[in-house]
Amino acid sequence: MKRVVIALQVLVLAVFLAKVVTTADGFRRFAGSYGQMASPGEALAQTPAAPAAQSPSRDGQPPVRDVLSEPLTKERTLEEALQAKIRDLEQREEVLKKEAQRLLALKLELAEKIDTLRTLQQQITAATESVKTEEGKRLKDLARVYEAMPPAKAGAMLETLDTPTAAGITMNMKRDKAGTIWGYLSQKKAAEITKEITRVLKAAGEKKS
Repeated sequence: MKRVVIALQVLVLAVFLAKVVTTADGFRRFAGSYGQMASPGEALAQTPAAPAAQSPSRDGQPPVRDVLSEPLTKERTLEEALQAKIRDLEQREEVLKKEAQRLLALKLELAEKIDTLRTLQQQITAATESVKTEEGKRLKDLARVYEAMPPAKAGAMLETLDTPTAAGITMNMKRDKAGTIWGYLSQKKAAEITKEITRVLKAAGEKKS
């Protein structure tokens, strides 16, 4: 097998040398015939001149491209695009910063308003408790006054009071005194007072639960 390969290589080399010899012989013949047809000066004169660089025409035809400047132009275009992208990102970042500052200011304003409302609610709750305390003390004092009156007179005075006040006084009276005074009330007024007492006790029970 190795001998066959060597024989093929020798054959290829022989063919190549034969082609070289044939080409060299043909070239010599061509040079001799060309020297007879024209002298070196004439051959030079007959050589076509290199075409001049085309300048931009006035008939609307595109000028000759400057191939050497194309890579530089592409790099410059890419750089300009990158610079534009950077400017766009910087503008967006500035907008986001301003929006973040606005949201932070709004958050602080809302927190301040919430604190104000919380303080106001505490003040209202304290005032309500104070009023309830004062009202409770007043009703207790009135209940003692009504307990000291004759039942007929106390019943007549309760009849003229508004229902919430009459119910508050009755709730702060002792049971036996309240029961005696209620005997001098009209059925309508007694029913209104009872209804108001039931409502107050129900509201107090719901508040505790």
